[in-house]
Amino acid sequence: MNWNTRDLLIQCMRSVRDNAGDAPLEIIVVDNGSGDGSAEAVSGAFPDAHLIANERNLGFGAACNQGLSRATGDFVLLLNPDTVIPAGAIEALLGFMDEHPEVGIAGPLLVGTDGRPQISSFGLFPSPLEAFLRSLRIWRLAPRSALGRRFLAAPREGESWAYAKHLLGACLLARKELLDALGGFDEDFLLFLEETDLCYRAQERGSRCAYSVGTHVVHAGEQSMQDILHKTGALYIRSYNLFCRKRGMGLPRRLAVNLFLILGILADAGAGLLRFHSPRRAAASMRGLYHAYFGPSSGLLPGRSAKD
Repeated sequence: MNWNTRDLLIQCMRSVRDNAGDAPLEIIVVDNGSGDGSAEAVSGAFPDAHLIANERNLGFGAACNQGLSRATGDFVLLLNPDTVIPAGAIEALLGFMDEHPEVGIAGPLLVGTDGRPQISSFGLFPSPLEAFLRSLRIWRLAPRSALGRRFLAAPREGESWAYAKHLLGACLLARKELLDALGGFDEDFLLFLEETDLCYRAQERGSRCAYSVGTHVVHAGEQSMQDILHKTGALYIRSYNLFCRKRGMGLPRRLAVNLFLILGILADAGAGLLRFHSPRRAAASMRGLYHAYFGPSSGLLPGRSAKD
C-alpha cells in the first residue's frame, strides 16, 4: 500500500523485481489516493504490475485487502513502499516457510538506512503490561532484562529465528490460504495495529508467527508521516483501544492501558525537547494526545477528508 511516497515506491519495486531470484513474481500496487504522481510513475516504470489506484485513502487494511483479492500465489509478501529488498531475501523467507509449515506469517529483521536493527517483532499483545513497557521504552532502558525479553521476541543466542506474538508490518510473508481464511485485514483499523490483529487471529486458528533474523530488509520508516505526526499518534492510540475492545478487555484494564499510553506520549514530547531539541516534535506529540481523546475521528486518516 502506498500513499505519497512515489520515489521510495519505485525504488522498492525495483529491488523486488531485481532481487526476487527464482521466485515466481507478481507485483501488486495499491495506491491510496496519492497526490504526488505515484500511480502514474508505477504505470510508466512497471507496466506489467497490477495497479489499483484509489481516489482517496481507504486505510491500510482496506487497501491491502484490495491487493490480496488480486493475488494468485501460494504466498503473499506484504511490503511498505519505504522498504528495499536485498538479494536473496525473498528466497530465504520462502525457504523458511517451507521448512516450518506451522508458521503462517513470517517477518525478517528490519534495519534502517543506517544499517541499525529496528524493532521488528514483539512478545506481547496489547495489554496494560505491554503499554507499560512501551511507555518505559523498555527496549532502550533494559533490553536484556526479563521484561525486556518478554516485550521483544528475539532468537536465543546461536539461533536464527524465534516465534513471536506479532510482527511489524513493513515486511511480512504470509500464506495466501491463511489470509483468505482470516478474511484479510480487519478494516476497522484505519492505521496501525492491523498486522497485530492479523497475527492474533492467525494464532487463534492455530497458526504461528515467526521472526527470522537470518534475513534482513531495509526499512526507512514513517516516510509518508513526517508532516502529520500528530495524526499518527492519535490513530495509534485509537487503534490500540480498538484492539483491546475487540479482544474483550474490561474497563479497568483499558483504563490502565490508556494511562500508560498517555505516559508514553508525554515521554515522546519530552524526548522531542530534550533529546532531539525539536519543539515541533514535542508539539506534535501533545497534539496527538489531544486528538486521540478529544478530537473528531473524521479527517484523522491522512489523505481522507472529514467528509469521508
